[in-house]
Amino acid sequence: MADFEISSTQLGPVRIIAWNREKKRNAFTSNMANSLKQAVQEASEDPGVGVILLDPNASIFSAGWDLDELIQSRSEGFEKSDLLIESGRMCLREIAESPCFVVSVCRGAALGFGISLLANSDYVLAQSSARFALPELDAGVVPSSVLGDLIAKYGISRALNWAILGNISHPDAMNSGLVNLLLPDAEIDAEIERIIVRLTKIGPRNLRATVKLAREISVLNGEDMMRHGDNFAKFALASTENGSD
Repeated sequence: MADFEISSTQLGPVRIIAWNREKKRNAFTSNMANSLKQAVQEASEDPGVGVILLDPNASIFSAGWDLDELIQSRSEGFEKSDLLIESGRMCLREIAESPCFVVSVCRGAALGFGISLLANSDYVLAQSSARFALPELDAGVVPSSVLGDLIAKYGISRALNWAILGNISHPDAMNSGLVNLLLPDAEIDAEIERIIVRLTKIGPRNLRATVKLAREISVLNGEDMMRHGDNFAKFALASTENGSD
């Protein structure tokens, strides 16, 4: 029997996905990452879903990767270790490439792999009491599964600073874009409700069209970016005029 639970709840166009591994401070195992990947994939494949809200609604977002599993896998050889790391990478890829707008809610701490979950989301809302850190080196583990995402999104200097110094300050989290909004703990739930109301008004079709446009444009440059955006904008406008969600 799994020592974790992944649950999904539908609220209008919003699919709320939560995880619970309270005894291990929401630390992820390969099985847990695979289950989260499946939950995100199912939401992404549902045309009635425009938003995926990742919110464990617990005292901690995630303590990172389960170090016991990580250390054990490395003692069993590179093949086992690679399979474990790949489960995390596939989970993050599913989040990053989802056709839905992915919002993460960070209550408490986001450590290690938890930072990667935030980094691959489209929007991050966090409590003012939240803590952000990469503690792998303190545990004698090189943060290899986290560095790639952080370098790609925030640059090598910032990624190295975070990995080696450990803690990520609130100003740095905000200035880098790791976190979009920090609010007093008591105001988080009201802000989530406000966001859900707004996104419900937009509807899943236009949310997905906007996300699709952004994801496709993000890999283009210069004139190709402008031409692609113009063409897709015409298509999106025609779709909107022909009906709303």
